[in-house]
Amino acid sequence: MHARVRRTLVTAALAGLTPLAAAQQVIVVDKAGGGDFTSLNAAVAAAASGDTLLVKSGSYGSGEVDAIVVDGKSLVVIGDGPTRPKTSKGIEVVNLPSDGFFVVRGLEITGSVTPAMSCADVDGTVWIEDCRLVGSGGFGFALLCEEGYAALDVSGCAAVTVLRSTLEGGHGADDEVAVLACHDSQRGGPALRVAASALTLHESQLVGGRGGYGHSDEGAPGGPGLHAVDASLVLAGVTVTGGPGGQPCAPAFASECQGGAGLVLDGGTLLTILETSFDGGTGGLLDGGGVAPSGADESVTGGDLLYTWPGTARSLVVGSPVREGELTSVRYEGEQGDTIGLFFGFAPGYVPLLGKQGVFALGVPFVGPVFVATVTAPDGVFEVPFVGWDLTSFPLESLEAYGQCFLLPAGGGAARLSSPTAMTVLSAAF
Repeated sequence: MHARVRRTLVTAALAGLTPLAAAQQVIVVDKAGGGDFTSLNAAVAAAASGDTLLVKSGSYGSGEVDAIVVDGKSLVVIGDGPTRPKTSKGIEVVNLPSDGFFVVRGLEITGSVTPAMSCADVDGTVWIEDCRLVGSGGFGFALLCEEGYAALDVSGCAAVTVLRSTLEGGHGADDEVAVLACHDSQRGGPALRVAASALTLHESQLVGGRGGYGHSDEGAPGGPGLHAVDASLVLAGVTVTGGPGGQPCAPAFASECQGGAGLVLDGGTLLTILETSFDGGTGGLLDGGGVAPSGADESVTGGDLLYTWPGTARSLVVGSPVREGELTSVRYEGEQGDTIGLFFGFAPGYVPLLGKQGVFALGVPFVGPVFVATVTAPDGVFEVPFVGWDLTSFPLESLEAYGQCFLLPAGGGAARLSSPTAMTVLSAAF
């Protein structure tokens, strides 16, 4: 397709978006004081639905008590700077309507006696890309001894997409020496806990939290990499590992320091995987030498369905954020001989297309194919330059776009889907 035609397709789609997008604003969050807010929590609270929060490098959340709550409004939160911005307060997403969305890209989020991120009773779309999520360690005080918290805890959510992210469960509470400390070590938290939800996960690493360490008592088991019940899951290009067991344990109680399972399915779950592995965590050390048992790679109860697609995962990523007129790239990673067609959408979606080995993640309106190409490089990489769209004539401060490829795999076979990617285009004023 000629470049002029490609520009016409995108321009027409942008024109259709203008009435909806014109009210959107960009809010700059800068710990150093160069933006609209120095607190991410305060910026989220002040933002209107549809706003984009541009978060500069720095550490946020110190000295604040409350978690960051996104309640019923659509937001894009994207890191912008030489290093990934960090927040020590978890993010809770609740009450999003079916046409709502929450997109977070390029942040490091650590829970504070909470999961790093949670999603509860959400009918809209939650999108997590290029993030590191670390669940809080279990709180321990006197008789209150908690298990580690999940990196990502999803319950009652209709559409969750996770891309190129690392999820680490929190460690279980340790059995401490002090009189008012916890005296009962606890299990590590899961990297990902999913209940009654639909979720797709691409090119990510999940590691369960370590089990609590023992002193007057034994250590505790590691947390699972993935724990799901009554869920629909699609995983592509993912490694899932249980957390290491706590220590020490007497040989007679070696199971107390067992590694966490890679995968735990507790019933009613449909799990479909492509190029994905599950491994149990290593066991903790035993008194007198030796190691406790490793966790199970998979623990699947009755009523669960597990399907494995053949072949390898395909990846798509666009550099983000990008200012209008700024150069970035669209990068596809697959196999030599793949024929790809790139589509762009201007809202996130979630349509499982299991016959295409994936979830179509573009909402309406979407356009494409913006281009069609055959991958000729031996390493399977196809990369083309992309210049941020001119937003001045609409006018818009920012625009969120979503890309995904349909592809015909090398060697033949049915059409398939790559992973999706989100991109934020900003006015040059930012």
